[in-house]
Amino acid sequence: MGPPGLHRRPIARSSSDAWRTGCRPTVRGRFPRGDGHQRQGRVTGDETHPDQGVRVNAVLPGGIDTPMVQRFSALNPDLMDQTAAAHPISRIARPEEIANAIVWLLSDAASFAVGSPLVIDAGYTTR
Repeated sequence: MGPPGLHRRPIARSSSDAWRTGCRPTVRGRFPRGDGHQRQGRVTGDETHPDQGVRVNAVLPGGIDTPMVQRFSALNPDLMDQTAAAHPISRIARPEEIANAIVWLLSDAASFAVGSPLVIDAGYTTR
């Protein structure tokens, strides 16, 4: 936690899980190439200074039902069904499900989480 009186500064970075799954973008350039996002969690973890109150973690969500996803789904009505079917629980995340994980990472309840990638993808990467 750091010295007494030190302000805690937890950081949760959001990233794409595409690097883990080999997912190809449907829109040119939408997902970064290589393992840049994988390194992001590691690099920021290396730069974490828990002794000074700074904890950095990465959140790697699966598909999320966002306005952008809904716009793409309007252009391709099968897209939402296909995306949901790719997840073992047959749906994509609601934004608040990912937000709840971020809230936890930023809370004192996650004080032992340092430099960790938190994969929240309904088991997508287990397939």
